[in-house]
Amino acid sequence: MFGNNFKKNSKRLVDICEHFIDEYELQATRKIPSCKNDMLAEIKARVEADKKDVATWKDYDTDYIEIAHSLLAHASFDLLASGRYHIYYGVLNPMRCSSCLMAVYNGSMMWAVNKGLIDENTRKEQYSYLIKCIGEVG
Repeated sequence: MFGNNFKKNSKRLVDICEHFIDEYELQATRKIPSCKNDMLAEIKARVEADKKDVATWKDYDTDYIEIAHSLLAHASFDLLASGRYHIYYGVLNPMRCSSCLMAVYNGSMMWAVNKGLIDENTRKEQYSYLIKCIGEVG
């Protein structure tokens, strides 16, 4: 029903997300294991869930890089707050990809600050909320 336009648009968006995951993982304190597989699975599920809208995007008026950063910020936040990457309440497991997830979250949020999409205070508030969410699950 949505055809080639969805395939083209979703592939472009996922490719851009993958590029930035690679870039932000370089900033992680512990780079192994990578969070790329977990992040891409989450992003693909979100894109698929929004298939109808993604199929309508036109290259001339769609900011794929901004959308990618929004997806990266939201997906990494949700994964970090899920409890799947904890060893117990409030403590992320250093043997999992939590360091890379945090680097992707921080990188995408700093990108938004640098582009003027959010201010520094909002970034700090969101980070504090993430830490609170991490502290409540385990």
